[in-house]
Amino acid sequence: MELSAEGKTPEYMALAGIKFKLSLPEFKDNIQLKEQLLNGIKAGHMAPYYKEVCNDLGWAFDQKLYDDMTKENQDRLSKFEEDDSETPVWQDRLDYLCSVGDKETATALATSKYEDSTLTTNRRLDAIFALFRIAYFHGCNVKEMGKAINKAHELVDKGGDWRSRNKLKAYEAIYCLAVRDYSHAAELFIDCVSTFESYELVDFGGAKNPRSAGHHKQLTIGTFNTRTLRRDEDVEELEVELRSIKWHILGLSEVRRE
Repeated sequence: MELSAEGKTPEYMALAGIKFKLSLPEFKDNIQLKEQLLNGIKAGHMAPYYKEVCNDLGWAFDQKLYDDMTKENQDRLSKFEEDDSETPVWQDRLDYLCSVGDKETATALATSKYEDSTLTTNRRLDAIFALFRIAYFHGCNVKEMGKAINKAHELVDKGGDWRSRNKLKAYEAIYCLAVRDYSHAAELFIDCVSTFESYELVDFGGAKNPRSAGHHKQLTIGTFNTRTLRRDEDVEELEVELRSIKWHILGLSEVRRE
């Protein structure tokens, strides 16, 4: 089961930003945002998340809607079976639990797999990354996000592969944005931007800090391929080109300077 195709972030991840906006005084009665959030919840049959939203935002609770979505969740979870795919069934279940906003069950499953020393280092890292996404999605809990980053570093140092190391840079960059360490976030994004594949967490084109969602702050990341910047006139030409695009972090490749 793949909840995110390559280059596409799961749609449910955007709901966290909408929920945050609705928690702000200037947006709490915004009808359009309410409709976007509710429609996203219905589309994903997000029964647990619907309950959380109603509690946090003071919405009227629709018991029938909740029961219908809960039944859909139970039906889907009952169909996960072991197969010959490369993804283990527990990870399929975990991805689905995350997609419906079942924070408690997803956290318990991810924690159990992280603590399972019989699993490979990379599988345990996948569980840690899931713990990070759970904390990020449910209120941008920087304390839990930080714990996940520390655990990931401990495992990566013991033998994580290139993919896991690259993912950790992207995850840590998002954490740095959340705690407003923009300088280190930029360094991490530049290191991983050319081989970015953490689409399950954030779009390649930009990364938002949910705590700044109400102010529409967004970090735009891009790459620029250039054969050489050896001559001063080449640098001047690059500066002219940069004025025509929107960017905050730019990764340069194939650069030579004397």
